[in-house]
Parts: sequence; C-alpha cells; structure tokens
Amino acid sequence: MALLNGVAGRPAVAAKLLALDALAAIVDTLRRASPAEWVSTTGFARRPHGMAFWFLKDLVDPAQAGGTDLTAQLLSCGAIDMCVAGLSAVEQVGAANTNGSVVTTGLMITLSNLDGEALGQIEDKVREIPSALRYIKDSTISNIEDLGLTASVIGTIMAAKLYGKDEGNAFGFAREFCQPSSCVARVCLTPCIACNVEC
Repeated sequence: MALLNGVAGRPAVAAKLLALDALAAIVDTLRRASPAEWVSTTGFARRPHGMAFWFLKDLVDPAQAGGTDLTAQLLSCGAIDMCVAGLSAVEQVGAANTNGSVVTTGLMITLSNLDGEALGQIEDKVREIPSALRYIKDSTISNIEDLGLTASVIGTIMAAKLYGKDEGNAFGFAREFCQPSSCVARVCLTPCIACNVEC
C-alpha cells in the first residue's frame, strides 16, 4: 500500500520506478502466488500478491498520460498473460470469494485503459476468454459500487469494446450498442473506455 500511495498520480515517480524495472518486480511478485490466490479473498492477508495489479495500474496510467507506450513491454514481460490468467481464475474462485478491488481496479481497469502500438495483440489475448468475461460481467463482484466500479459495469464495457462491433457476437450486443450516442458506461470514466470519447 505504501508503494501505491507513493506512485498514484505522480508521473515522475512512476517513470523512475519503470526505469528501475518495476514491471519485472511486479511479475516476480505475482509468480509467488497462483492466479486463484491473486483474485481470492481467502488468505488475502497472508498472500496479498494480487495488489500488485493495482501497482501495475498506477504505473501504467501516468506513463501513458506522459506519452510512454508500455504495451509491448507489458506483453514481453508476461504481465498481460498474468492479467488474463487472473480474470480466468475468477470463475474458479467464485464471485462470493473474489476480491473486488483486485479484479475491478487492478485487472479490468488496467486492461481497459491500455493504449499503444501492441494494443491489438493484448485485445486478442483477452478475446480468448469470453467465458470468463461473461461470468465476470454477470456477477455481483464490486469495488466501489457508487462510482460504477463493479465487475458488471466494467465487464460490460470490456465485452462491448472487444466483441460489440462483431456481427453475431457471443454477447448478443447490437452494433449500435457500442456507439458514443448509446454509451454503455453511464459513469464518468474519462474518456469513456467503451467508446473512447468524453462522456
């Protein structure tokens, strides 16, 4: 938590940590636990490794805001595969035993906010787990419900972004569902991560 508080909203600190290979440290931390342990509330006090995804988000967000594209690096170091593995583990753990802050803010918002040259490759990896996304989207997992930080809201946004423009997509979205005029979020994540415009 000290690292999270120290880097959040501080691009200069994030840049220094990235220069010191903080991504490798995050991946190494996550390797010390299983995907189920990352996303589970059970034993979280003893094995809080899933909080590393929050740290990942707080490194990536200011880096992107400063014009640094980390997408290729996130792929090559294995961080994206770990994000996908974490999402895939949610169904195994079950919604009632899932840590909402790790899944919504740590995993889902991190993936949703990414942009850069290798974004297509990242989206291809996430598109390989439609069953996991559907389970999460239909769940009651939440972090801060009043701010729309629920797995249902963010999962709907992710699924719409990944599948919504495909004819006959597995989620049953109509193409017009993914247009700016019918924004699915209705919470002010700016710019809207469903349609990439200001709400």
